[in-house]
Amino acid sequence: KDSTITIYDLKYDAKGRAVSAECSYILEGHRDLVDRCCVFSADTRMISASWDKTCKIWDLETATCLFTCKDDNKVRGVAVYDNDTKAVCCGSGQYLSIWDISTGLLVNRVDMEHRATVWGLCLMSQTVRLSNDGVWSDTHVAITYSGDGFVKFWALTPEDEREIVHARRAFDPGPMCVAVVPPSFQLGN
Repeated sequence: KDSTITIYDLKYDAKGRAVSAECSYILEGHRDLVDRCCVFSADTRMISASWDKTCKIWDLETATCLFTCKDDNKVRGVAVYDNDTKAVCCGSGQYLSIWDISTGLLVNRVDMEHRATVWGLCLMSQTVRLSNDGVWSDTHVAITYSGDGFVKFWALTPEDEREIVHARRAFDPGPMCVAVVPPSFQLGN
């Protein structure tokens, strides 16, 4: 179980293919397996999720940990949203945790109501237009997937209230990974 994160400097050929990778530096600080990482949109920060029950915010220019968000269970999934100001994470526990990235403070914790280990989460790349009591707004949506066979879609509203907008039984024993593709994506011809 590796508790480090290795950052590589990739070299590309004229066609844009990676041809070599050199280790730039290694981030140390987690005490157990690092399960997921998410790089912020400006490419200068990253958040990591670990089985040591923490998420760490890293400055990729100085290779330092800015602060640590402590959870109560192994953290298996993490995503950044709201212009890189908030992070959503989940794990072996029963909660979806929302963090303010600028302060490292927990904003909200919601019971996911999964009946088995949550393997991770992904975030829809674009906001979705949803109605809340007749008021329409662009809302970020997180998707959790679990060993209970369910995939759940969560509205991440600006008011820091979280609600499930859809749940679907996928299959037994449950998905190990979920990805979101753009609506324009077509498989095959």
